[in-house]
Amino acid sequence: MNRSKKSMLNAIFALLQMTVTSIFGLILSRSIMSHYGSDYNGINSIVTQVVNAIMVLEGGFTLASNVVLFKPFMEKNIKKINGILSATEKRFVSVSAIAILIGVAVAFIFPFCISTKVPYLTCVCMMLSVLLPSCFNLGYSMKYRVVLLTDQKEYVISLTTAVFYAVGNSIAVILMQMGYGILLIRLVIMFFLFLNYFYIGFYCRKKYSFVQFNEKPLFKEISGSKNVMVLKATSMLYSSIPIVLISTLPGEGTMLASVYAVYRNVIAIVQNTLTSITNAPRLAFGSLLAEGKHKEAEEMFNFYEKIAFIGMSIILGTTCLLIMPFVDLYTRGINDVNYHNTILAGIMLVTVFFEICHIPSGQMIQMSGSFQASKNIQSIAFIVLTVGMAVGRVTSGLYGIVTAVLLAAIVLCFLEIGYTGIKIFKRSWMNLAINMLPCLIICMAAGWIGFSGVVVCNSYIMFVAEGLIVVAVLSVITVGMYYIID
Repeated sequence: MNRSKKSMLNAIFALLQMTVTSIFGLILSRSIMSHYGSDYNGINSIVTQVVNAIMVLEGGFTLASNVVLFKPFMEKNIKKINGILSATEKRFVSVSAIAILIGVAVAFIFPFCISTKVPYLTCVCMMLSVLLPSCFNLGYSMKYRVVLLTDQKEYVISLTTAVFYAVGNSIAVILMQMGYGILLIRLVIMFFLFLNYFYIGFYCRKKYSFVQFNEKPLFKEISGSKNVMVLKATSMLYSSIPIVLISTLPGEGTMLASVYAVYRNVIAIVQNTLTSITNAPRLAFGSLLAEGKHKEAEEMFNFYEKIAFIGMSIILGTTCLLIMPFVDLYTRGINDVNYHNTILAGIMLVTVFFEICHIPSGQMIQMSGSFQASKNIQSIAFIVLTVGMAVGRVTSGLYGIVTAVLLAAIVLCFLEIGYTGIKIFKRSWMNLAINMLPCLIICMAAGWIGFSGVVVCNSYIMFVAEGLIVVAVLSVITVGMYYIID
């Protein structure tokens, strides 16, 4: 299978996984809010993000192994491949053990740090139900994921994840409808996560019989993981820490965390869709750069960046227009906390705009192996984010925390785009500005209409119909604008 076909399959199945996990995730959250209340939904979201924060211990070894494996895979150097994978396995097993120890300790401590009415032992058990499969993934199946990523078969991971996620969450929702408790729900979800991770290992052992993990570990071949560690830590701060900090706010901490989680889940659908599109060619970039085809990589990157902005104009523009009507519809009948918050939605949408803008550049930095440069850029963003959230929590509470994330996203956007343009491809800022301007205009106009309250959705059928109309209109406008400037 050629590189282009694999990239296409990766994009298609990444979108499938995103669609399945997003829809079932929204259904699960709505069911939790309806049957147990916003407090439990807040805890459910918090424990997931706490575990994600612990998983930063992986330290970027997946990416570093992935990058260094491109060349031996291309050369079919089995001995070197297995040496690198042997080192990867040993690193993952040791980190997984450390993660379990830290995670168990955190599980018994974190309930004392948040504002919630959920029983202590329930919080602990919910945390452990997320922690254990995550550690199993890190210690067992992650090494197989590296093989699939190097062979540009990410679509296998996406399809497997989508199937097991859909089945597990469907059973969980049915059990909720039957009146079972939250701990049984978490147990069912945990079981299907274990099945998912086990199947990935089973598939790789069948398809890659040459892969062995008993070769002498080649730790020295895997360079740059310490630099990638900063990237992972910054990414963790972006996605995980805000909701944890929000849960510590005096009064209704976990209730506010539930509000944040609802907007985050909705916006994550958009972000994951756009990320799936922009991430799909990254493995092909790594392969091209490993082969020394820099000119071909640059041409592919220019096209790739424009497609990313076109996709963002349509998808993010639609979200700006319809997010408030959807949240009002989604949380109808849930009255234990107010979910209608235009300020929170606005800040988070602007943040996503800047986060997506720099993904193509960020991918090029990583796939080129410029881990030191990535570390320096991420370190600056990390400082802005850490200081900003600490100050923001004290001075402005919820809005201060999410504003800090926005400021860090802006800093990261300009630094990564600047580095790619200056150091990798020698590109002009004018090319970026021309591609970005139509997207910015469309999103701002759509947001102004959506936040004005003129759009109302009284049913999900109406929401889908309005969404299709908006997508069609924005597609025509976007294609027209980019055709004019091309």
